Amino acid sequence: MKIPYLKILLSLLVTAIIIISCVENHVMPVFNYGSIYVTSDPSGAQIIFNDENTGKVTPDSIIDISAGEYTIMLKLNAFKDTTFSVTVNQNSQTTEDIYLIETNPKAKIVITSNPSGAQIYLNDENTGKITPATFDNLERGNYTIKLKLALYDDAIEQIVVNKDQTVNKNISMAIAGSSGTLNVTSEPSGALISLNGENTGKLTPFTFKPLQPGDYSIGLSLLNYRDTLVTTTLNSGGNVTENVKLTLYEPRGSIALSSNPSGAQIFLDGVNTQLTTPSKIRKLEAGEYDITLKFLGYVDSTFSVKVLADLNTDVPTVNMILIPLVGDLELFSDPQGASIFLNGVDTDKKTPFKFENLLAGQYAVTLKLTDFADTTFNVEIFDAELTSPDLVVLSDIVPDVEVTINYAVNTNGQLIFSFTFNQAIRFEKLQIQNDSVPVPDQNYNNQYVPAGRTIDWVYPQKISGDWKFTFTGNKAGGRGAPFIVVKDVNVQ
Repeated sequence: MKIPYLKILLSLLVTAIIIISCVENHVMPVFNYGSIYVTSDPSGAQIIFNDENTGKVTPDSIIDISAGEYTIMLKLNAFKDTTFSVTVNQNSQTTEDIYLIETNPKAKIVITSNPSGAQIYLNDENTGKITPATFDNLERGNYTIKLKLALYDDAIEQIVVNKDQTVNKNISMAIAGSSGTLNVTSEPSGALISLNGENTGKLTPFTFKPLQPGDYSIGLSLLNYRDTLVTTTLNSGGNVTENVKLTLYEPRGSIALSSNPSGAQIFLDGVNTQLTTPSKIRKLEAGEYDITLKFLGYVDSTFSVKVLADLNTDVPTVNMILIPLVGDLELFSDPQGASIFLNGVDTDKKTPFKFENLLAGQYAVTLKLTDFADTTFNVEIFDAELTSPDLVVLSDIVPDVEVTINYAVNTNGQLIFSFTFNQAIRFEKLQIQNDSVPVPDQNYNNQYVPAGRTIDWVYPQKISGDWKFTFTGNKAGGRGAPFIVVKDVNVQ
């Protein structure tokens, strides 16, 4: 089988020409990307994008999507799967806000009236029921209830029902001709209206009619504005208009601060407020704040303060603490490695060592090292200065070397001398003299001999008379001073 090399080469050549032509004519690929922002009521629904689980829940965004048509499904427990189509445009974001429907609605409205027997209309549809009556298996949402009864004005009520909630509503009917009209407007408009503490689900401007005569408390709520409550009286057959000017929300919480001494800079959550004590930080939202007071020469004081909505929090006077005067201390000893005690307290440090930021003042310094005398002296630490006493030469307190000599004759007739030292040594040489026989020097080559250990020296035969032993070496402790010990032994 032959490979069609010519066709392959020709194809590559054509591709190269196309690429070069695009570059020469500055033709670049265009990427048409957009995004989708999905919210839902209620939130927390899984977002399925083109039959693939995105792993995201509402509210969230799907980004870097090519322009075109897509299908999205929202899934949330206890609510019906909701599928919808969305168009994504180049370099823009599409927002979808989806209201989810319950799979098994269980909300309930119980309606009674005074007098009873009124026809009930729910969202302008005649239910065929009269008061008292119960409506089961309702979906969450806003409902308009209208009651009709001969010789009485129609009564209309707005009800907001949450998921699985039971709402009991008792409606007093007004004698025909006595009902009035309440017009509620606001500046700005769009505020949620409540009447006598009940959410109507209606936004300003809205007209409530017919309404039974009486006193009404009107509550208005709008994002970024203060909740506002007004009262009004609706007379029989009257028509009342309440136009409420809403106040832009501005937090009113505050923190009152003072310090001793006064004049400390005030920092709120790490930010300089440009205030000094005594002062009040105003216009604070409810919540917890970190306060730091700074004053030259004093330790920063940091603490938390809880602010309640629209209330002032008085903080007790903060007593600032002076920054202590501190200096450094550097200690050296000969030999090194001495334990350092300051004012009788073991610092767990050894020479040489530098202590930093010691409180200024007098200190008793004691240096302790095995085989050396404890050495105590006084130093004074000054603010922002280094105190460095002269080198402390420690005094060696290792005692003189002493040797105990014993001798014995073994069964072979050999004379055995045993030497025991009162301390650890480095044994260098043993010189032995006897008037009867010459004995060569014994070299131990600086052998380490612990305190109390016995070293034996054996002579081939017993020779009575005076023996003289000269021991030389160095102490193992202290500064390792050399020693010479001469001992006479008379062998009987």
